[in-house]
Amino acid sequence: MMKRSIITPILLMIAGLRADAALPPISPDFTQTCLSAEEIVVSSFKEVPSDRARAYRTSPQYPAVKERLREFEGKQWTNGFDFFIATPTDGYINFSGGSLHEGGSSFGLTPEDDHYRLRGGFFVIDEDTPEGDGYIAINGSVGDRVEVRQLGEAGVFMVVYNAKDIPTEVLHPTNDLRETIETDIVTYCLAGEYRTEDGRTFTFFPDRKEVKGFAEDGKSQSYTFGNEYETPVNIIILDDGRSFRVEKSDNGLLIRKCTYYSSEDLWTDGNTYATPQRIRYLFEAGNISGDFPFTALQPMTCGQIEHFTRKELRLMRNEIYARHGMRFRSADLQKHFEAKAWYTPTTDDVSEQLSEIERINIEMIRQIEKRHDENR
Repeated sequence: MMKRSIITPILLMIAGLRADAALPPISPDFTQTCLSAEEIVVSSFKEVPSDRARAYRTSPQYPAVKERLREFEGKQWTNGFDFFIATPTDGYINFSGGSLHEGGSSFGLTPEDDHYRLRGGFFVIDEDTPEGDGYIAINGSVGDRVEVRQLGEAGVFMVVYNAKDIPTEVLHPTNDLRETIETDIVTYCLAGEYRTEDGRTFTFFPDRKEVKGFAEDGKSQSYTFGNEYETPVNIIILDDGRSFRVEKSDNGLLIRKCTYYSSEDLWTDGNTYATPQRIRYLFEAGNISGDFPFTALQPMTCGQIEHFTRKELRLMRNEIYARHGMRFRSADLQKHFEAKAWYTPTTDDVSEQLSEIERINIEMIRQIEKRHDENR
């Protein structure tokens, strides 16, 4: 369990969630009055008026760090699991935050020319007691290069590169971590059209919390998500009150009835409701070909990529090469892509044709593939 710091209530308010009552006393330096979202974000960038903070302000490095902070001010940053808020410290920018369940996560960035170097960060237990000094809560090691810049039309991203210049982590700005997690489940876990052996069709729409297939009259139904540890998970609660856990398989979905017990704050799975097989993906990406067109448009976070199965990840990674006309040595991959109308094999090496976004996504997907293999 990660420790909850005195900034946890403020950080959770910024993330769109209340902090629970079981918290240590709040420092007198933090106001507990109700603030607007904008006021909360602004107040989160004011250093605690402590001896430690006063030392930061008198440090020779402080003005330069304060200037570089402008890249991060007014934003939360997320890898799809946690959120982080930036504040200036002595010689580096500290990022502290946590999940929707608890705080205590951090990392730091030391400014260097047009990039940063990753280092440990801290979270605050009381006004003069930093904890977690040296703690890096994202995928990376001390000294890794970190770039913050516009990539494609999707916006600004923070990308961590290891000593071999391989991307290990992607973060992007978010206004609401809860909304980000829910959007990722809708888009990358559920979206698609599925059919059971007896011909029943389920359609999870990619741009909204809406599904067809559960109602007897065939109409669409809206849904909300159930929560575990105060975080949205792939449990849908239909507008008629029924609830289902929806898990992805290599070829479709496993849908089970489930029940929430408020006295224990616990979801319990029941009988299998349906096991529809995928007919098609429903990712919307303009004129980009393939089942996973988003890999050409934006760097993917670990939180997004982890919604896919090991089999899907292999196809997703190789689809990036296939869009550029690569021929595959693996017979099953060659057969898979030859069945796609858009695929035209022309070369054995497309490395020079890959965009930076595609290069980042190939390495990020490999990382999650390796994690799947390690957890088998």
